[in-house]
Amino acid sequence: MGESPTRIGGWKRLFPAKAPLPFFLGLTFLFTWTQLLYSSKVLLLPPGNLLPLSITHLFSTFAAIALNVVIVLVSRQVTPLQLRRETLHFFGILGAVATCGIPFVSAGVIGNTWVFACVFLTATSGTWLAIAWYEQFATQGVRGALLCYAACTVLSAPLSLLISLLPQSAGIVFTVLLPILATFSLRPFPNPVLSATADAVASRPTFKTLLSDTPLRLILVVGIVSFAMGAIRTLSLPNDPALTPMGEWLASLTTGALALIIAGLFAFLSYRVNPAIAFYIAIPAIALTSLLLIAPLELPGALLGGITTTGTNLVNILVWLVLINAVIEKHLPAAWCFGLLGAFQFTGTLLGQLTTIATGSNLLVIAFVLLIVLIAAALVALGAQRSLVTLGSAPRDIECQANTLADARGLSPREREVLLIWISGHNSAHIEQALSISKNTVKTHLSHIYLKTETASREELLTLVEKTEAP
Repeated sequence: MGESPTRIGGWKRLFPAKAPLPFFLGLTFLFTWTQLLYSSKVLLLPPGNLLPLSITHLFSTFAAIALNVVIVLVSRQVTPLQLRRETLHFFGILGAVATCGIPFVSAGVIGNTWVFACVFLTATSGTWLAIAWYEQFATQGVRGALLCYAACTVLSAPLSLLISLLPQSAGIVFTVLLPILATFSLRPFPNPVLSATADAVASRPTFKTLLSDTPLRLILVVGIVSFAMGAIRTLSLPNDPALTPMGEWLASLTTGALALIIAGLFAFLSYRVNPAIAFYIAIPAIALTSLLLIAPLELPGALLGGITTTGTNLVNILVWLVLINAVIEKHLPAAWCFGLLGAFQFTGTLLGQLTTIATGSNLLVIAFVLLIVLIAAALVALGAQRSLVTLGSAPRDIECQANTLADARGLSPREREVLLIWISGHNSAHIEQALSISKNTVKTHLSHIYLKTETASREELLTLVEKTEAP
């Protein structure tokens, strides 16, 4: 007997692919790991035998750029990253091993130049796992992905603080385990979005075609805004991390975590009205931070970094949602979209870091450069605002309409899965393989779907879906 529309209701409307929220909470481990790596003292042991943080952060950013570029270049040939289980496990274990190496470098057990290897491996592992998780989120549609992202950012904040407050030996163990947990909690499931992505990869569209279908101006805005993030973040790095009080690290970690929470929740709330509103709040907020750099006030670096992090992440989230929309509607390879976003984001961050170092942390020069850069970001964003306004309108993807129809006609969870794959153009053999069910079971589910929707063919069913208004 099929589930009633009342029972399916709320969750189904938020999650078109029928995956509950807990299915996606593993990304919390990845967020927590990243925060502890770059905003915590958990891994630093006496005597703190490390190179300057500005140098290691530069190398980490460069490593992230390199892997994102590689993913972009091979995105036409590879299947979705989150379906490549062996590779995911490899990167998860690699990230754990590299994380384990940082305390050994810090304690002087091995030379401090080994930190470059550790940073390179953690950056590449984190980049690969992040894109795999973002592919998974793309299967939920824009609204579902946004809700999942907001939930993960909210949960990662207290988890990061909890691990930071544990005895250091326990904190190190938990930090080392986080990338493995982030990997093994990534559980792929059959979904038309991934199938369409895999089909798009198999057809090998040209780079020219991919570029024409990608909102490059919005991605460029992310790169420009990340420039400010890189510059201001480098200003707040301690000269000697070994001598920095734990209280300052906790303040920095807390501020960064709150910034992620605020950005995620604000993006979720503004999406209901008009995402462009949040977009034009974020850029002025970062511009305000650049002015505060030269203000005659003794403001803590954590506060300035928190404002910048909030604005930067808000822009990143909104553009990420636009790319999810492109993956669903234009069947662009998710690895292409998210790899390109990461490449621009980290390139902007790297240039901002280099600017701060090259100017000798001259606040007046940095503030002037940031204002010019942010004005450019606002002008580019103004020309791309249509993509953001469209994002805030009612969802147009066929999955939302199909799920609305399934709610109205009382389709069971399995019938819903069959419906989503069937209307995407795949045959019954593909449904058998994707859902691991027999041919007769597929026929039975299709028969029930036709009966409940009062249709007699795929064409009639698709027409009915297209006429259904999504909530």
